[in-house]
Amino acid sequence: MVRVAVAEKSTFRDNVENLHSRMQQIEFEGYTFLAGPQIPQISPSNLPSPQNMLEDLLQFYIPPSIIPQLKKIPQLTLHLFAQLLIEYVDPDGQFLQYYTIGHQPNHLHYYLADQLGSGEFLCTTTYDYLLEEATKNRVHDMSTIHPVITQADYSDFAHPSEINGAKHLPIYKLRGSQLNIISGDYTIDSVGSQFNSHIHPFSTENRSKLSNYKKDLFHKLIKDKVLILTGFDDHDVHELSDILNDIPTVPAILWIQHSSNLDFIKIADLKEKENTAKHEDLVESKTLVMGEFLQQFQQNTHCEVLHLKCDLNTVNLGEILAVSKRNSSMNTSNFADLPLDSTNPSITIPFSEWITHVDPPMEYQKYKLATHLFEYFGDFSEALSCAKEGFYWENDTENPMFRALRKANFANMIGIFYRLLEDSESALDYLTQALEFTQQVDNLNSEGIILNSIGLLLMEQGNYTKAGEIFNKALVISEKTGNLANKSAVLTHLAQLAQDQEQYDQALDYLRKVYSIDIKIENLPGQAVDLSNLGVVHELMGNYHDALQCVGEALDIDLELGDLMSAISRINNLGAIYADLEDFDSAQEYYEKAIELAEKLHIISLKIVSKNNLGLLYHSQGKYEMAIELFQECLQLDGITQDQSNKSIHLNNIGLVYESLGQYSEAIEYFMESNTIDQEIKRYEGVATTFRNIALAYYHQEDFSQAIKYLERAIENLRNHKLHEHLPAFEKELTSIRDEMSNNEHDLT
Repeated sequence: MVRVAVAEKSTFRDNVENLHSRMQQIEFEGYTFLAGPQIPQISPSNLPSPQNMLEDLLQFYIPPSIIPQLKKIPQLTLHLFAQLLIEYVDPDGQFLQYYTIGHQPNHLHYYLADQLGSGEFLCTTTYDYLLEEATKNRVHDMSTIHPVITQADYSDFAHPSEINGAKHLPIYKLRGSQLNIISGDYTIDSVGSQFNSHIHPFSTENRSKLSNYKKDLFHKLIKDKVLILTGFDDHDVHELSDILNDIPTVPAILWIQHSSNLDFIKIADLKEKENTAKHEDLVESKTLVMGEFLQQFQQNTHCEVLHLKCDLNTVNLGEILAVSKRNSSMNTSNFADLPLDSTNPSITIPFSEWITHVDPPMEYQKYKLATHLFEYFGDFSEALSCAKEGFYWENDTENPMFRALRKANFANMIGIFYRLLEDSESALDYLTQALEFTQQVDNLNSEGIILNSIGLLLMEQGNYTKAGEIFNKALVISEKTGNLANKSAVLTHLAQLAQDQEQYDQALDYLRKVYSIDIKIENLPGQAVDLSNLGVVHELMGNYHDALQCVGEALDIDLELGDLMSAISRINNLGAIYADLEDFDSAQEYYEKAIELAEKLHIISLKIVSKNNLGLLYHSQGKYEMAIELFQECLQLDGITQDQSNKSIHLNNIGLVYESLGQYSEAIEYFMESNTIDQEIKRYEGVATTFRNIALAYYHQEDFSQAIKYLERAIENLRNHKLHEHLPAFEKELTSIRDEMSNNEHDLT
């Protein structure tokens, strides 16, 4: 047996007393512990770090030529890799079985188990089972231990305060688990990702790395609590930010950072770090580190964040966190008699060696996984490159039928990526090849999916007749194969096609069929999207009351699901409908509600959208100064998000307000700045729009030659980038200005 060292009080007494003094000034009702991946690395548990495991998984599951590019993505975490690995290659999560070979908790696991037994809340982002093992050793009654893993578990423990009061011991596993080690249930689905493919299979919208039902319960767990983060460092900042970015305000956060061989305790208030870029703990890179993230979090939420730095291998957290005046249940037990044996480590085989015994992936699976990783992060160029390698990879021993299916799969992905990269010609070429390969093996299901992709491409090119023919072929196939997901996608695209051609009754018919499918398969998130889409069509038809009803029902579903991000979007939609009704007071009320909710959740992107909408409303009412003020606030927030596209939009909007004020020189300045950004980020539709706005500003000053010059540049830009749908309106304006200029010159002569 080994004793856990406790640092001498004389070494860190002042700092500990300072911490206790600060904590006594905070009004809170207890603690919620969030345990991170550093904890199981401590002896005798000795699990590898997520970074080392990720490195080994990359070597095993990704082609060597692609690994260097993937490693450049700072947001690539073990959890994200695990999600995609389970989705595309290893549905059983074989690699997670490594966590079953170690059974020795360390002193921190026991400390957290004791706090759980004292009535505190305990969450973890790790996949291991050592917290459960420590709790079993402490309470000796497995029936009281409840790993909360599946959606059903989260429903059962929806009222954590009541459950703790009943002496149940829930351990909330935020990142899921392969197994419920207590009940023996197989829970691999809790680890897999939950992509929203309702729009199309490569949409990155609404991909939540923490499911809504988990977020909702986590928010309950931290209400009026001090959140204690332990076991996290700079490597975990992106994963932690997914959990913390939209939480409601908590009384305080205490970040306990592990620092090896530190023989004293450092306690700092992040507010004291005026320039985090120069702080000693930061790394010299462009990636976000924990200190920067938590300081930014503190500034945005006004939540006090304290930073404690110590060697978690040796320090007794019970002594440091003993603030019994505030919380008499806080367990401060001595760890001298814990069953810890560092001479008998829990893990004896390195993960890099162990993983070689797992069923190896096929070569095409490696390329597919790499493709989806790049696609997930929106790097369509790298995704395209990976998909091409998978498409052109050849093996003489490959079964001809399997080869055709592989070629079809990769050609379809290549076509979609080319479409997203606005290379329609290449997209159609590869999608056509995909269709031919699919027809070789008579795979109707895949044929229907690829036809849907081709139809979408043709629709975006404005070839509505051919697109409609292709969609209808895909619809027939989906009905024949019973593929409801593809049928829903095809009907949604047919609705969009009808909407673009102002065939609104037909669009409503298609969308109602989609809604019926989602009701049949009990897809509540899909129903919310369907109702929202129905609301859009009703709004276009001038059926504003029907639009309000549809969007209102979508909002009700969002609130039922706890999907507050979607709820903010619906609230904004309701504001827009009221604006169409010229009920400006109601429109303003909804936009302000959206801003308030976005601020409460600390979702800057939706706060920007809502403020921009309110600014547009003020502009339409002639409240020009108020509109400019809101757009300027949006620009300040753009500085935080570093979103150049949004910045361009807000600069353009300010220019439009100045144009309405008759201050054309100021307007042109803002349009020019917006245009420069759009050219830099290659947002060509924005380039054309700002050129047009500049032209109209000159036109209002009766400078026809400059107006013609910039409209010609706008039209040239549209033609060069095949944005043909806007050409008729721009060309009509150009003709009108030329005629007016000609008439003026004629009058002068």
